[in-house]
Amino acid sequence: MMYNPTKLTAQQALKVVFAFFALLVVSSFYIEYVLEVPPCKMCWWQRYTHWMITGFALFALMMKDEDIKRRGLIVTLVVALISLGVGAYQSLGQLGIMELPESCQGGAAMVFDNLADPADLMAELQSIQEMEPSCGDTSFTIFGLTLAGWNAIMMTAVSATIAVWLRINRKK
Repeated sequence: MMYNPTKLTAQQALKVVFAFFALLVVSSFYIEYVLEVPPCKMCWWQRYTHWMITGFALFALMMKDEDIKRRGLIVTLVVALISLGVGAYQSLGQLGIMELPESCQGGAAMVFDNLADPADLMAELQSIQEMEPSCGDTSFTIFGLTLAGWNAIMMTAVSATIAVWLRINRKK
């Protein structure tokens, strides 16, 4: 028997959404603190959407009204689409198809400015550890895709599944 997410109730769909996004949040902290892969600025933007969806899903799960649960899924869909946009944009930037924002450059490109004396060099070298990585960095991949690429794929699947669920289970 094949799993059919369109047959779920709103409560069950929200439980799946909550569990999935809670896992994404935990995974992001695992990657950052255990694997020691620091997040770039756009990674943070994607994390914010995951946190928002987790919170919205938890809030909607606590409500008894089915209409609020549906609206929780609609909000989840909107925020997932925003996350999809950020992930796709970053992926295209990493592939060199689009230019990433200047504020996302990070990395060593910012290190050696204004070196008038050796003390400045030491200060610059010490600040390297505090710098955010570039959003265009592709050094960490899973099965050949960066985390931004995986986010775009996952948000496409989540968005499509929720949209289909909402369409099939719309109020009549």
